[in-house]
Amino acid sequence: MSNLVDKVKDKMDNKSGSSTGLSQGSKLPAVGALKEDNMEKGSIDLSLLKGKNIIVGVPGAFSPACSSQVPGFIEKADKFAAKGVQGIYIVAVNDVFTTQAWKEQLGSKNPMVHFLADDDAKFTKGAGMSFNASAFFGNDRSNRYAAVIENGIVKQVFQEEAPTDVKVSKADNVLQAIS
Repeated sequence: MSNLVDKVKDKMDNKSGSSTGLSQGSKLPAVGALKEDNMEKGSIDLSLLKGKNIIVGVPGAFSPACSSQVPGFIEKADKFAAKGVQGIYIVAVNDVFTTQAWKEQLGSKNPMVHFLADDDAKFTKGAGMSFNASAFFGNDRSNRYAAVIENGIVKQVFQEEAPTDVKVSKADNVLQAIS
């Protein structure tokens, strides 16, 4: 498996999305609701969330790097809540069946952690956080990032230089930065 990760990393390094992505002070794109558990209809519009929330953008459910990044947010959900975070939203450019199977496989049971399917990449592209991953995933995918959002406004962004990296956007870093 690490050989595959190395190949993906070599192909994708320094090819992450545009510099016009999420940034401090920007508004989340109003592109409609993402799918959490209904394959036909979205139920969560990230641009309408109230209070302080975390959005975690990942290139793909079940990929090795994503499956090493997301558990930290699940395990530390209560610590995020203690700092006033109302929800953690894992956003993947996958279908709802895949995101829900991934949630189950990771053992996420905390109701404040939501796995969302951005199946058409509308949110990811609207946020300026997509990159061309067609060589490996078959379509555009999300850059790897975590963002602290308050009432639809980006307060902080933790974006990886390469989509295969899990350094800047780790849960510990985000938790430490939240006041």
